[in-house]
Amino acid sequence: VTELAAANFVVDTTYRPHIPVSKLVVSESYETYINRSCQVTKEILSECKNQGSNILIVAHASSLEACTRQLQGLPPQNSKDFIQVVRKIPYLGFCACEEVNETGLWQLVDPPILPLTHGPNHSFNWREILLQ
Repeated sequence: VTELAAANFVVDTTYRPHIPVSKLVVSESYETYINRSCQVTKEILSECKNQGSNILIVAHASSLEACTRQLQGLPPQNSKDFIQVVRKIPYLGFCACEEVNETGLWQLVDPPILPLTHGPNHSFNWREILLQ
């Protein structure tokens, strides 16, 4: 981070991760991954609540499901169903969520832009994949 700031990139040099790298394990269980993803998402939402109305979270494909399902009040899927959902999320697939009247529950909504599609990417419709 220091090197990026020194090269005139705009970075927050005071940033600290929600979970330190020393606490992450390569061999974590599916349940631990799901709970960690949901907890970090909730922490980000809480921290940003009074800073504006839009939050962009960039992560890997599995995060679309892991970071949104429990926010909707749904239980985590079993690991086999989760894998099937993740396999259908293409490169640069994305979704959008909005809070339902400050209830603490969120719903998936149409993203503000169309998904990226190109040669090897199949068409991605979040409704067909994430609303199962």
